[in-house]
Parts: sequence; structure tokens; C-alpha cells
Amino acid sequence: MSWASAGGHPPGVDPISPGPAEKERGVFRRMLGEALGANDVGPARSATCSAELRGGPHAQRGLCARDPGSHVAHWCWGGAPAGIAADCILDELFPAADGDGDEVLARGDLAGPAEYFAK
Repeated sequence: MSWASAGGHPPGVDPISPGPAEKERGVFRRMLGEALGANDVGPARSATCSAELRGGPHAQRGLCARDPGSHVAHWCWGGAPAGIAADCILDELFPAADGDGDEVLARGDLAGPAEYFAK
């Protein structure tokens, strides 16, 4: 059985230190960040939140693409509000329903065949 088939690492290789692929990704991230105008291409970090997602390029990509959901990129640093500490405004992604709100389905109404829900 080889080390690869056993899910291990080759002898003498530190699985935590970045290899050539990680270095190439770093070069690409810097190039992408520069093209998008992002000041920070590292993992998103703040006093209360951290993510491996590169928040700077993510936020800039949304702005450059005029993505209606680009304002959620700040969640990389502040966390998703989930409507608890702050309102979660997603109107551009999920517009409010039209009408007077009289169309409320009972739980049993949702148990229909899949064809009923197809567009």
C-alpha cells in the first residue's frame, strides 16, 4: 500500500506548509486583486470573524459585476447578521412579494406533486 492510497503524505513532506500550487494560487490572487482594485487578497480576518474566503477580491468582483448581492461581501469580516444583531436586507436578491399578502399556503398545501411547483 502506498502513502497516497492510504490517504497520507509522502515521507519528508509537511502537509501544512504551502507547496508550489499554493504559491501559484497566491500569484493568481494578487493579479486578480490588482485587476479588480482589491487592497487585500488574504483570507478575511477581523476581531470577531474569520474566513478562508478572500473577502477583498470577492467584494470587488461583486462591485465590478454590479452584482445585486455584492453588499453581503462584508459578511466575510463581520459575519452574517441572520436578522438577530442587525437586519438582513436582501431585497435585491429576494424581492418582496407583490399583492396584499392574502395568498398564504397551509402546510398541507405544500405537500403536492412536484409538477405543481414546476415553472
